[in-house]
Amino acid sequence: SERAIFDSHPVITTFHSFCVRVLREYHELLGLRRHFVIYDQNDATRAIKKALEEAGYSPKQFEPRRILGIISRAKGDALSRNQFLESASSYPERVAGEIWEHYETTMKKEHALDFDDLLLKTLRLIESNPVVASALRSRYHYIHIDEYQDTNKVQFELARMLAGENKNICVVGDIDQ
Repeated sequence: SERAIFDSHPVITTFHSFCVRVLREYHELLGLRRHFVIYDQNDATRAIKKALEEAGYSPKQFEPRRILGIISRAKGDALSRNQFLESASSYPERVAGEIWEHYETTMKKEHALDFDDLLLKTLRLIESNPVVASALRSRYHYIHIDEYQDTNKVQFELARMLAGENKNICVVGDIDQ
């Protein structure tokens, strides 16, 4: 069949592009629109600024890009908002955890995901849905990751989940970076 021929060809993609493909395919399981909005850095910063104002903070007091950076690092570490709040050790981290909730609400209203959500929501989908995990594993028998030194915890976990029990994975990294 034509689909079998298509599926037998290698897929070359970035983590983010791969995740967009998966999220669009399984959007209904996540309560997403098929054609959700993807926030770029400017969109995300604007939404964080709005979230700061909604929570009663001044964007002058807490730089929106800094708050976004704190949230982004937490998502890259595969932390949920609640997990992040449990480990928040500074006042800016506690504020970021509070702002995160408003930020999520804004994104939900706008049917949007940020770059970090693309990865994290795909990971959560694969972790929580064995049927999806099995379908993806049967589609991608071998995984090769270039620039492995640049992967974060979410990307590592995505690769580990996709590789499954077969563990057909090859990574290439640059030790000088």
